[in-house]
Amino acid sequence: SRYTKDITAYVKKKYGNISFKKKYTESGIIPMFRSNIKYNNSNKIIKIGTAGNWMRLSTGYSFQNSFLNAKKISNNIITNKNPRIRENFFLLILDLIFCEYIKIYPKHSTKFFESFFSKVKLQTIAKFLTGNSNIFEIFQILFSLPKIKLIISSIILLKKKIIYEQKY
Repeated sequence: SRYTKDITAYVKKKYGNISFKKKYTESGIIPMFRSNIKYNNSNKIIKIGTAGNWMRLSTGYSFQNSFLNAKKISNNIITNKNPRIRENFFLLILDLIFCEYIKIYPKHSTKFFESFFSKVKLQTIAKFLTGNSNIFEIFQILFSLPKIKLIISSIILLKKKIIYEQKY
């Protein structure tokens, strides 16, 4: 897999021709939802993890985000700033589009993630998953994905949003 190749290249570069073995492979079900819990403007209550919407909708990725956000919250508390973490709305929109793609094309989701993980460098993927991508890296990711279906998913999501706003 792409991960194994990237990890092997990293270990070789960093430590030479050292021998190592993969002990296990992680797998599971990704919960693709946003928390319904509204932000509390109180500085005494700080929602974290899923309740704080720290999980990437499209990937379920949250572990590293939890470390980074906990550090930001701690630093903000120490410097007497508002401890709340601001969301990156551009990445949230991408996540919503990716989730819409998976809803519309469930049989193509394997190809979607294979494109994502096989055509993009591991470092770029990690930056994207933690919300630290620059615009160039985001475009690299977008160009690695099935473009026509992604555009269709974006249009359908936009239509849903417009219809939802007209009803409420």
